[in-house]
Parts: sequence; structure tokens; C-alpha cells
Amino acid sequence: MNTFSNAEVWDTTSVEPKQSVAYWVDAICSAFLDMNAAPRQRDDFAGRVARTRVGDIGLMQVTSVAQDVRRDAQHIARSDTDSLYLISQLSAPWAVSQGRECYDLRPGDCVLIDSSRPYSFSCPGKIDNLSIELPRPWLARWFARPDVIGPRLIARDSQWGGVLGATMESLREHAIQPSQTRIAHETDVSSLLAAVLQLAVPEHAEKETKDFRWEKIDAVLNQRFREPGLTASDIAESVGISLATLHRVFATRMQTFADTLRQKRLAAAREMLANPRLDHVQVAEIGRRSGFADASHFSKQFARDAGMSPRRWRATSL
Repeated sequence: MNTFSNAEVWDTTSVEPKQSVAYWVDAICSAFLDMNAAPRQRDDFAGRVARTRVGDIGLMQVTSVAQDVRRDAQHIARSDTDSLYLISQLSAPWAVSQGRECYDLRPGDCVLIDSSRPYSFSCPGKIDNLSIELPRPWLARWFARPDVIGPRLIARDSQWGGVLGATMESLREHAIQPSQTRIAHETDVSSLLAAVLQLAVPEHAEKETKDFRWEKIDAVLNQRFREPGLTASDIAESVGISLATLHRVFATRMQTFADTLRQKRLAAAREMLANPRLDHVQVAEIGRRSGFADASHFSKQFARDAGMSPRRWRATSL
């Protein structure tokens, strides 16, 4: 197999057979992201990863025996990588799941995966794939909303799927070239990939993905806003996205996590203060039930929002 020039290589043949599986898990975490791999055969396990860069994007070529791969909320919380991955399996069918999307892929199909959300891969056959790491700042040069274009399947027989597959192969061949040749053409090659990706992954579907993320965030917030000390990190972990992605979702709606949480708590407090069946409950307790741990803080926040104290609100509402 031709190898990338200037590549980092992880190969299980470099360790004792009994250490190969543990070495492999460490290798894919180093080459890609924090994740877990479960080989379908532990005896005679073999795998190899080569990683290099072409300008701002990363290329990884992987060969291995059958395995299942999973990246969950805990892996995401430990990671500071903010990229999407364009992946094509060259020799065997496989399956991908992320969010509501589940794809059965053929050799030559491409899939775009968002590393800030949990995903799983099922690879029942030999793995021989090419993965391209697309940092979000790089995507932002080409896409208006780089945070909401994945996951996406680009079938090999779709209008632009074949072109995208050929472009990925050209990028792989470019990465095999000597360093001086590569550097001279890096901008041209990465620009070509971006142009084809724009055609193969139209942004008209972005609103559905964005709205789905907001729906999940809002649903979890509605369940948990009464918890004192609730943080944005708590919600991001529950939803299964990175903290940065959570804040971006709020930003696209011209909102912030802190203000949204405050408004949900104040709305709950107003509802309870106006309920005649709760007129015996002290104002401080109403605040506590709404998620405000400190009675003084609750009163100040309520007055700032409503223009009157909680007691006066109750008096005018009952």
C-alpha cells in the first residue's frame, strides 16, 4: 500500500500480538478523536493508520479487520477537536449512525460526520477507508453554516457522489507525493475538495439539522431547568454535543444559554406565584422550586424582569 509522505503511522505489527487491540484503540484516538473500538476478532488482530496533512485538512488512511466504533458524550466532553469528517470505505459495506440518521453504506459511498455529536460505525468486513478531517474554521470559508451540515450521506451514484469520491482519491494520491510537490499545490487541491463538497452537500437541508438540535436542547432544558447549579456543560453532555456546539446553536437563535435558563425559571416562578393553590407557599420556596438556590438572587432577577417584586406579582395576580 502506498503511504502518505511525511505521515505519522500506527501499525499493530509494531507491538506484541497480545497488546495489539489496546494499541489499536490508543492509535485511533491519537490519529482521530477520543472514541472506543471493539474488534470483532481479538485473535490475530491487525490494523494500520497513516495520518498526514494537506494544508489545513487532515488525511487518514485506515486498514483493519472488522470492528465496531463508538464515540459518545463522554468522549466528546474530553475532546477539544471541532471538525467534521468525510469518510469513504473502499472495499466493504458498513453502517453509520448519528442522531436520527442511520445509513447503510456501500463501497464508494461517502458520509460526512460531525465530531461534536455522538456516532457509531459498524464495520462487519475488512476496513479500508479514507477519512478527511475538515476543521470547522476551514469549512467556514466555504459554507455559511459549517456547524449544521452533518451528518450527510453522499451516495456514489448521486449527482455529485462520484465526483466527490474521485476528488477524495485525487487528494489521497496528492498526499503520497514528495513534500515539495505537495506544498506547491496544497491550496489548489483543498479548494477543489471544497468546491465539490459544496455541490455534493447543499446547505438547503441545514435548517432541519439545526432545528433538531434546538429541539433536543430545549427538551432537556425543560426537564432540568429547576436543578440549582445547572450548567451549559450539563446540558451539552445530556444532549450529546460539545459545549461549543451548544453555544453556537443558541447564537443562531440570537440567544444565550444563561438567559434562556433564567427565563424558563422565571416563567415557572410566575406560574406558581399566580396559582391560588400555592398561595401558602413562601416566595423563597417558589424561587427554590424554580431553580433559584438563593432567595435574594431570585427576588432581584424577578424584579428586573417583571418590574416588581415576587410578592407584589403574587398580590396582583391572585
